[in-house]
Amino acid sequence: NKIISSNTNGLSFPQWINRIRIDRACDLLKNSPNKSVVKIAGEVGLTPDNLRRLFRQYFGITPSEYRKT
Repeated sequence: NKIISSNTNGLSFPQWINRIRIDRACDLLKNSPNKSVVKIAGEVGLTPDNLRRLFRQYFGITPSEYRKT
């Protein structure tokens, strides 16, 4: 945990993994308009509810709202 934290600007291992998942979800939301949010959540290793929760936490909007921006 100390090694991860020191190399990821203080993020814990779960936070680091979730950030990678959110970054990938952002890419898929923008570049795969035909994929549903549910499908994208599964592809990045999250449930749809967790994806929505993390998006609200990081961006203050839902994945669907992010896709429209």
